[in-house]
Amino acid sequence: MLWQRLAKDVSVIGASWLIQLAVACMLLTYIDWVSIFLAGSLVVWSLIKSFRQKEFLLVALVATASVALAIFLILWQYASYLGWPQVIGYWQSRFAERSTGTPGMGYIQNIQVFVRFIVAGYWPLFMLLAAF
Repeated sequence: MLWQRLAKDVSVIGASWLIQLAVACMLLTYIDWVSIFLAGSLVVWSLIKSFRQKEFLLVALVATASVALAIFLILWQYASYLGWPQVIGYWQSRFAERSTGTPGMGYIQNIQVFVRFIVAGYWPLFMLLAAF
């Protein structure tokens, strides 16, 4: 809704609107990681629009900073329990486990891993589609 108001009227860019944007980006980032792509789209759109109107640079800056702050706060929350080395180690191992570029695996094995991840991730959607 914030983005829609901005697309219709540039004059909404003010302190109140920017605070609403920052809070919305932070809350959505706490809820789900997909909001990072939404905020990224807003940043790209704002940067494109900033060639004509410089106010959009502030929108891109606020969206980027609020998502970065939310990610930091989430990591800091975990680090307060476990410590930074464990949090960083966890995310590194998670990335290594989920990546398909593991050494020693051939092209066919990488495709099989990719298909397995797609099926595991979208299984509920496949079940819904099969029901129709």
